Amino acid sequence: MAADKQQVIQDLDEIIGLIGKDTKDITKDEKKKMVSDTLNYFDNYVSPGWLKYRKSVSSDSENGAVLEWYDEGAYVYGLNDEKFIDCLGGFGIYTCGHRNPEIMEVVREQLNHQALHSQELLDPLRGYLAKAVADITPGDLQQCFFTNGGAEAVEMALKLARIATGGRWYISTVGAFHGKSMGAISVGGKSTYRVPYTPMVQQVQHVRYGVAEDIRKAIENLQAVGEPVAAVILEPIQGEAGVIIPPDGYLTEVRKICDDTGVALIFDEIQTGMGRTGTMWRWAAASFRSPASSAVPRCGCRILSTTRGSSAPRPLAATRCAAPQPLPPSGTCSRTTSRAYAGEKAKSSRPAFSPWQTSTRTSSRRSAAPASCSPWSSTPASWAMRPRRGCSHGRS
Repeated sequence: MAADKQQVIQDLDEIIGLIGKDTKDITKDEKKKMVSDTLNYFDNYVSPGWLKYRKSVSSDSENGAVLEWYDEGAYVYGLNDEKFIDCLGGFGIYTCGHRNPEIMEVVREQLNHQALHSQELLDPLRGYLAKAVADITPGDLQQCFFTNGGAEAVEMALKLARIATGGRWYISTVGAFHGKSMGAISVGGKSTYRVPYTPMVQQVQHVRYGVAEDIRKAIENLQAVGEPVAAVILEPIQGEAGVIIPPDGYLTEVRKICDDTGVALIFDEIQTGMGRTGTMWRWAAASFRSPASSAVPRCGCRILSTTRGSSAPRPLAATRCAAPQPLPPSGTCSRTTSRAYAGEKAKSSRPAFSPWQTSTRTSSRRSAAPASCSPWSSTPASWAMRPRRGCSHGRS
């Protein structure tokens, strides 16, 4: 509903003025009005369900609700100086605490010379960050695609799996949570999130979490009837299902199953990664606990979705991937077939374009991609760079 332009400007100027004020300089009447406005605006302009869902909205405060207004370390503070220990941590993003002084100093220095890059020229910090993430990631996971949050990272992982394998089906687990975007909800395993939006994205099958043999049966049954499988997606520890830790050896066995069947393996570390479970990556730690071989072999296709743990004001997540050798064409599944396919590719003298190729990006010479062009590219094959291992940087 359109409002008077001048009134909108006046309201925004008032809000911006409050942001710049020290809390002790905000008057009691201003605070009461902020609480009243917030409850009203959430009910009418955000979602009335939010006020019912958030139990913390109801409180014994004088004004009937606590407005979160500032934070530091492990604490968040209300507008009237109410102090709370933050046990939620912004769904796990504040692993370094709220407004960590070292991080805040670097953020201020960056803002002093550039807030955001233009997307047109090369951003050096993106390259440095991708290298740093590669350095702390086990195995040969190398390429990095940055996104705005966890669900988007999962969506990117799902797309990469289809491109890399030629498969279409996904195997997920009952109780899983991978985000609330359409693809992420579809591979999620909680009816609470799925039922309101059915029908979901098709070609998703759910099996019991922690039972590797169920994953093997699901893949083999689908492949037996000509349905190619793109990926298995797992949380190394199921979070929203109730912090479900799988049996020792489970992740290693799933890795072996995916290798045997030519299926990509996606580890969703949005909640468990970046040190949140005591080690940098939960899947790597879990594999070390197993007497079997490592969960990160030098073959097959693996994709890692994660989100940052920091005090940074800008959301960041990443999808990491590696595909060191060609995977079998769609519809083939056995390890023998995969090796035979790789051998035929090696014998061929004709240059072949991989879905993992990168391409140069131009701002003025866009054209429809010919059949010989990579599906990952927006430019003709003649402009493409040499094939590289891993995924390219680009738009999802």
